[in-house]
Amino acid sequence: MKTADKSKFSEAQILSVASAFRQSKILLTAIELGVFSLLGSRELTAKDVAYELQTDEDTTERLLNSLTALEFTTKYRNHYKNTSDSIRYLDKSSPDYLGSLLHMNLNWESWGKLTDVVRSGKSIYKNLYIERSEEFVEAYVDSVHRSYNHEAEGVSKAITLKNVNKMMDLGCGSGMYSIEFMRRNPNMEVVLFDYPKVIPHTQRYLEQAKLNTNNYRLKSGIIKDDEYETGFDLIYASFLFEEFTIWENMDIMRKCFNSLNKGGRLIIHENFINNDRTSPLHSVVYSLNLKLHTENGNTFSENDYWIMLKEAGFQKVDNLITEYGTILIRGTKTY
Repeated sequence: MKTADKSKFSEAQILSVASAFRQSKILLTAIELGVFSLLGSRELTAKDVAYELQTDEDTTERLLNSLTALEFTTKYRNHYKNTSDSIRYLDKSSPDYLGSLLHMNLNWESWGKLTDVVRSGKSIYKNLYIERSEEFVEAYVDSVHRSYNHEAEGVSKAITLKNVNKMMDLGCGSGMYSIEFMRRNPNMEVVLFDYPKVIPHTQRYLEQAKLNTNNYRLKSGIIKDDEYETGFDLIYASFLFEEFTIWENMDIMRKCFNSLNKGGRLIIHENFINNDRTSPLHSVVYSLNLKLHTENGNTFSENDYWIMLKEAGFQKVDNLITEYGTILIRGTKTY
């Protein structure tokens, strides 16, 4: 059956999509240079900004004019000022700072190689957490924490912790979800597991959280290869299984199944894609991002997760779409 053509692109719309990278790079360059944080609540001239950032004055002025045209800044009598939204989201001193944008800037070079990756089918990196520098991993962990930390409380509340004495946060990153879990159930034992370059940053965020419990342990290793300890009532994994193939995921899920007590749950928090892999847009584009940065990563559908969990041995599988456009998939070991 022929699918109806829903596209009604005009020439102007096509050109707008094709040139969108210019506006993106203007914003990301300003973030990389620290323009918004420098301005803060002040009004500065281009000469002032160039002096403090040690940049070229003429080019800095053009950048500031571009930011004004994009409505990230305002200009009055040659003085530039952040908008209220820029102060909130783009100034590093703001609690709502979108740190993920810095990480996007770090990925700019990778996306420039997309044509080569499409031709060859070979990713740029096999595993970011192993191959990239410690500086990159730190920036990545920090950006993810800033981007998703506001969701952690809401997501954690969707998961019952009743009768959970021991849990593992698999691929814990900054530990932001475990922090919320431990605030709700400070009596349970928590194992936070991630790659060796990540765990020091997990420790940093746990110390900053000033929890009322120290009943947790940090463990570093290779998620795909290492064996897991046993006795867990809950294993939580957020944005982890997107890094691997379906077959690798089934192996990891089997290890989780074997590590769980009877009645234990593996709860997966992920982006998801529809069955024909064309929506939602974020997940479709993100699948290309995973191809660039992982050897075998991909986005998966609800059906994919159902099949993987069932093949791994879980007798009961259900899911919940969160208010953030992600999905919680639960596999239960009933016996």
